[in-house]
Amino acid sequence: SLFALAFSSENSSSHLLPRPLIFESHQLKSVDNDNVHCTSWRFAAETNNLAPWKTIPTECAGYVKDYLMGKGYVVDLERVSEEAMVYASSFEFSGDGKDIWIFDIDE
Repeated sequence: SLFALAFSSENSSSHLLPRPLIFESHQLKSVDNDNVHCTSWRFAAETNNLAPWKTIPTECAGYVKDYLMGKGYVVDLERVSEEAMVYASSFEFSGDGKDIWIFDIDE
């Protein structure tokens, strides 16, 4: 496994990992079957690491639809909700009744 290889103390052979590990833009079409390009775009969009964007890339429309309508989106929402609850539960309020909590979910 890659994990075992990464922590192995033995000398590694140069042929254990497929080459190239970095893809050129013209190679993305062959990788696109695995949704690598669209997964990367979604991650960048979700982390606000894209320049302002207005539309989903045409080649990713089906991927985004499948994600939003499938189990992945539900699982992501559940995970974020659980993490938000853990975070919110960690606060100690002063008890004077003047504390306020604003939960911003629009991003």
